[in-house]
Amino acid sequence: MAGLNYKLTISIHNKSNNVCLGGIKDITIYKALPYMNQPLKVISFGTILDCKDEFLVGLIDSVDKAKEEGNTEVEGKIKKDVKSAPATEEELAHYSEIMDMVQKRWSGMTPEAKENMTAVNEDPILREESMNEFLSCWASADSNGDGRLSQDEFVSFNTKHLANIAKRLGWAPSITEEDSRQIWKAIYNLNPDDSGISIGQYGRYHACMKVYIN
Repeated sequence: MAGLNYKLTISIHNKSNNVCLGGIKDITIYKALPYMNQPLKVISFGTILDCKDEFLVGLIDSVDKAKEEGNTEVEGKIKKDVKSAPATEEELAHYSEIMDMVQKRWSGMTPEAKENMTAVNEDPILREESMNEFLSCWASADSNGDGRLSQDEFVSFNTKHLANIAKRLGWAPSITEEDSRQIWKAIYNLNPDDSGISIGQYGRYHACMKVYIN
C-alpha cells in the first residue's frame, strides 16, 4: 500500500490526580497518500507497558520537563507584559477619568509606605517577590484558567492584590468593590473582549497609573 506508517507511544493517566495507569508502545498508524482519500488506520496496537517501565518513565519525565520549560517561557512573557512600555498619549487620555478616582485613593499614602515602595522597586529580590505575588493573585482569581478576568474575577483579584500591598508596604489605598468594577470597565473598554481583560491589558493600565500617581 502507498502511504506512511507512524509509530506512537502513549502514557495513560488518571484525569483527577494525574497518576500513571500504564502505557502503550509502538502503536502503528497507517496514513495513505493524499490522492487515495483514505482515513487513518491503526495496523498494530503495540505493546502494553507498566508504569515502572524504564522507557515509559523516561518518556513521562521528558514531557514534564518540556512543560516546565514552556511554563517558564510563558511566565517570562507575562512578566514582560506587566512591565510594559511607557504609557502613550492615547492611553493616558483614555484613563484620565478613572485616574481621578485612583489618584484620590492613593493620595493618603504614608511616608513609611512610600519608603517601603521605593525599597521594593529598587531591590531585585523584593521586586521579584512582589511580582510573583501579583501573578499568584491573578491566577487564583482566574476561575476558568483562560488568562483573562471577568469583572467579578477582577474584583476578587484586586481585593487580594490590595491585601498583599498592605502587608508589603504597611498601607494600601481604600479601593471599594465599585472602584474595582470601574477600573475593570476602563481597562475592558480600551480593547473589548467578551472573555474579559488580559494581564497585558492590565499592564497598560498600570503604566498609566504610574504616571498619574508618581
